[in-house]
Amino acid sequence: MFDEVNVNGFSEDAYSDMFKLEFERCRRIVFSLMRCYHLNGYDQDDWLQEARLVYWKSRENFDKSQGKSLLVFFSINFKHHVISLFRSQMAMKRNGGLDNVSLEELNERIGDRVIKGEVTQDFIDGIVLRDLLKDYSKRLSKFELIVWLNLLLGKSAEEISEVAELTVTQVNNAIDRVKRKIRVEM
Repeated sequence: MFDEVNVNGFSEDAYSDMFKLEFERCRRIVFSLMRCYHLNGYDQDDWLQEARLVYWKSRENFDKSQGKSLLVFFSINFKHHVISLFRSQMAMKRNGGLDNVSLEELNERIGDRVIKGEVTQDFIDGIVLRDLLKDYSKRLSKFELIVWLNLLLGKSAEEISEVAELTVTQVNNAIDRVKRKIRVEM
């Protein structure tokens, strides 16, 4: 219940109000970092929620003997957290938005079918092809990767050229380079 006393002798409501008052001092730091970094899909409420989590952890781990204030400690922790989120988003961008699937997860998805012998040759060929082309996207330029992913989505050269605002010739040249690199990979 809310009126129960927690370990520090405060009611849950009082503790919550105290946290809100303390966190208000951190909002300036949050908004300052929002101007420096852009996190895809994060609005102001998301930034504040992330900041609250980091502030909570900072309060728990704060050691006065280090000679820093809690606000400075939070600022450092929050900046590191934002940079970590930014790196994570950039890593997903480099990966082309494609998800990696572990062998355990693959086994969970199709394990019963493998045991029963229901897996087709196409499925096995697909796994082999995926393994062969595992590092393929690293060999492509950013432009070639965009063209490649759009081709995989079934778009024509004309559609890709419209989306990427390029000429059809440029897209066709990129498609030729991608095909050439696939042949070398195989």
